[in-house]
Amino acid sequence: MTCIDAHAHLAVRPGATERLLLSMDKHHISRAFVVGGGLMDPRELAHRLHGAVPAPTEISFDNDALRAACRNHQRRLLPFYFANPWAGSVEYQEIGGEFYGLKLAPGPVKSF
Repeated sequence: MTCIDAHAHLAVRPGATERLLLSMDKHHISRAFVVGGGLMDPRELAHRLHGAVPAPTEISFDNDALRAACRNHQRRLLPFYFANPWAGSVEYQEIGGEFYGLKLAPGPVKSF
């Protein structure tokens, strides 16, 4: 049986891709749709989303780096574009076709 993780996070940091692949192997996961991760502490994100006054934040994410991290593992790691719903769609229109899907971030995230 093939097991596919439909929502994995991959921080674009040294060793992160290898750790994700090892975890996938340990749990018999064949493939994973990956989106950028490690951008904000989950408690901070929850506070910003569910606090008295939702507070957006500017966090940068490098979609090109995510795509590059997945490039050597194309049969296993399937990158999703991490988009800022408030920042427009110009970049996504330009390179979105190189990703397997789109993830809208809950807070303003801009690519650099």
